[in-house]
Amino acid sequence: MNTDDLITKLTALEQKRIDSVKAQKDKLQAKRDAWGKVQDALSDLRLKLDSLRFQGPYYARTATVSDSTVADATAGSSTPMIPHTLEVLTLAQTHITNSQLFNSANSPLLSGGATSATLNIQVGAGAAIPISVGANDTLYSLRDAINKNAGSVVTAEVVSVNTTGTPQYKLVLTSKTQGTAGKITLTDDGSSGLLATLSMSDLTPAQDATFKVDGSAVITRSTNVITDVIPGVTFTLKKANPGTPVTITIGQDTDAVVKAIQDWASSMNNALSLLKDLTKYDKTGVNTGVLNGDSLARSLQTTLRSSLSTLVSVQPGDPASLAEVGITTGQYGTADFGKVLVNADKLKAQLLSNPDGVARLFGVLRTNVALSGSVTVSSTASGTYSPQDIINGDSDPSRFGSQGGGWQSANVPSAGSPESVQIDLAQTETIDQIRLYMPDANTTLQNFTVSYLDINNNWQTLQTVTNNTAMFKQLDFNPVQAKAIKLDVTATLGNSPAKLSELEVNRYTSGLVANQYSFVNQSLRSSDGYITTVEDNLDKQSKALDDKIAQLTDTMNAHADKLRAQFVAMEQNIANLRAQGASLLGMLGQAPSGSSGG
Repeated sequence: MNTDDLITKLTALEQKRIDSVKAQKDKLQAKRDAWGKVQDALSDLRLKLDSLRFQGPYYARTATVSDSTVADATAGSSTPMIPHTLEVLTLAQTHITNSQLFNSANSPLLSGGATSATLNIQVGAGAAIPISVGANDTLYSLRDAINKNAGSVVTAEVVSVNTTGTPQYKLVLTSKTQGTAGKITLTDDGSSGLLATLSMSDLTPAQDATFKVDGSAVITRSTNVITDVIPGVTFTLKKANPGTPVTITIGQDTDAVVKAIQDWASSMNNALSLLKDLTKYDKTGVNTGVLNGDSLARSLQTTLRSSLSTLVSVQPGDPASLAEVGITTGQYGTADFGKVLVNADKLKAQLLSNPDGVARLFGVLRTNVALSGSVTVSSTASGTYSPQDIINGDSDPSRFGSQGGGWQSANVPSAGSPESVQIDLAQTETIDQIRLYMPDANTTLQNFTVSYLDINNNWQTLQTVTNNTAMFKQLDFNPVQAKAIKLDVTATLGNSPAKLSELEVNRYTSGLVANQYSFVNQSLRSSDGYITTVEDNLDKQSKALDDKIAQLTDTMNAHADKLRAQFVAMEQNIANLRAQGASLLGMLGQAPSGSSGG
């Protein structure tokens, strides 16, 4: 008998059960893969929304210089669109000085019986740095000694020059500080004649940049990159043009935000197309989507689409719908049916005429409700560090330590003794964002917790932050109703007192970008997001099916082993019977034949 074939047939029922469970797992895996694609699509959409949910892009500026050979310029967001004139008198230069030419770079520098010397290098108003020179020192060893001992302020190199067909060598010193503040001054000990031997002369003298803006008096800076003259404008001086001023024109840059909106529309179309394919119904069943009938997939699709037509409360004269700013959906019967379309020209026109209105439509303009609140703190350092300064709307870190610049605690915070800031709001507000501005990268708030006082007068934790190193920290969360905000600092970088330039508490706002970002972010949250919850459940179901498959397989294998043992025993018994039969036949064959009676 073919016992293996018999065993396979006898365990076919168990195998059928295993195959059925495997088919269930394959369906679960297909759903898991589908949700992975949805997660990727929504992650891309969140990224595109993230570039649109702050005010900056809607107020981006361009800066154009009438003669780009004289200067380049850039303008920050919301810079007033006022033209300026610029007259460059001199460019800032880095001091470079060099020695006379030497026929050999390896010959000793000291002569006349001198065995030692000291070369003093001073940059600007800094302390002189002594460089010891011995009897055997050459240009190369002097270069190395300078770079080792004075490398923080100058760079030394030996340059080969070939003007006569025979190489000659010279020492070149370059200041690491631009402008007159970086002027190199060299002295020696007066008796060695080292400086006379080197015979240093300037290749490029130390020089500050001097210029006039809007016909002002001469302005002096040590660098050609000017950031502190025209508010919001950075310009780089490239060429002197005394007597012939150029014009810096500040304009509105709509290209960046239009491109960001077009990228968002493309991401929206990809997400909607994917959800449509995954949830589609085919009466034949052949092309039915993996997520057909899934309530969450349908909800995602419906919510994303409905967000395009949600009306928001706007001010008179503002656009009240996306169509008014050139964002529509393709009409039925066209190739673009259902797709998000962006009319760039119409959008640019709205951005130019009413950027505030577009920002309000998208839910980007926020109201800092802390401005009308009051502040109490655990302690305050002596000096101009008023707690109220952190809610005055000025986050400029350069003002810290001056009137209106910010707050500093009197003590260093710790886990056992935190430094606290409490802002009591003027009224109960629905908030979803807090921004912390810190004045110093070396003393930022490292570990802290932000809480809010709810409508029942209970403190609730919003977020706990650890190991922060950024001067600006933004906390986003689902909207909550708050009567007050509290910041508890337990550690700072550098073990310094707690320092804050500004603390913003932003009111929740509605609008396309704000609403969509909140919904997509909730869907993707790693702890309790909609998609994360679904994927976790699918993983648990898949694990349960794996366990069931293993259990059924063990049962089937045990049954097969039992059958195999029974067949072995049966075949052994048959063999024994055959042996007994053969023995009996043998015995019968040997018995004497019967005899007849006489």
